[in-house]
Amino acid sequence: MKTLYFLLTIVFFSLLEVAMLPYARVFGVKPDLLLLSVVLASLFFERRSALILSLAAGILKDVFGTSSFGVNTLLFPFWSVAIERLSRKVSFEQPLFSSMLVFLVTLANGVITRIIFLFSGNAIYLSAFLRVSFIESAYTALLLPLASRLIRPVLLMKEPEKEDIKEEEI
Repeated sequence: MKTLYFLLTIVFFSLLEVAMLPYARVFGVKPDLLLLSVVLASLFFERRSALILSLAAGILKDVFGTSSFGVNTLLFPFWSVAIERLSRKVSFEQPLFSSMLVFLVTLANGVITRIIFLFSGNAIYLSAFLRVSFIESAYTALLLPLASRLIRPVLLMKEPEKEDIKEEEI
């Protein structure tokens, strides 16, 4: 049930990113709420659920986005696995560390996406590339506390145990 609610949150974030965030641009850049949801899913869900949620976020990002189709569908699950493995070694319970993680993942995702965009035959100016990458990463990282507060009820939900489900059926 928790995974389903978080999936609905991802759908809400994708609609928000398409419909409302173009009006909340800072220096022409908007935050990446779907990548933010990938980071949160990777930190708070088991690997299988996080991968499914990340794949769904990547598909939605590719459907509604303007970058090369399929890039986010491949990158978001990769980030999910990388974050899950990193979280075994580093604690991200402190807000500063979580924000740094969001900043670095958003920056790396932007760099990889723009390099793929470059190799597909599109010219990218270095100054615009750096400006967009850093502002998008900072903007997304600054929204982490707000996004965490909004989805905290979903993240704190407890999954019903299989024994509880069997007792309810009887």
